[in-house]
Amino acid sequence: MSQGVGRLVLAQDDKDQIMEVMMSVVQMETKKVSSSGYSKMPKHRVFLLKAYGLLKEAQDKYDSEEYDAALESAYRCALRVAGAKVSLSRIARRSRKPQSAWLQLQLVDDVGREWAKKFSAYSRIRSRVASGMEYGVSPLLVEELMALVRDFLWEVECEAGELMLAA
Repeated sequence: MSQGVGRLVLAQDDKDQIMEVMMSVVQMETKKVSSSGYSKMPKHRVFLLKAYGLLKEAQDKYDSEEYDAALESAYRCALRVAGAKVSLSRIARRSRKPQSAWLQLQLVDDVGREWAKKFSAYSRIRSRVASGMEYGVSPLLVEELMALVRDFLWEVECEAGELMLAA
């Protein structure tokens, strides 16, 4: 199955391989950043670096069958990616904007509105699991969320790359 991202169309296997390479690059970047600090990096890049770390954490927790923790890490990853997308938009410069990352994302554009709708659906279950009201999250639910997060991360990473090339 292929998915289109802007002008780029890749098979899922190609996308997975590219994500693995990007994760390796992020690990190297993170080591560099820890000595120099985040202050010199564009805000969206900081969000994306943190997102990759959370995605790796989610995958590790999933592989260890810690599905509740994997859900939390995947959801937090999605929030960081939303932060990156918002920081690339004019919404970031508004003085009066909503506190919720999902509400801010809705204001960015139609694509942001769709992503916000998808991730908002996981907000309640994440909250219930985090508060201990629910436990034993389905691995399929976590897998679904992680796949969604990967797609969102890929899209925002491509958008950020296009914007950096245009600048």
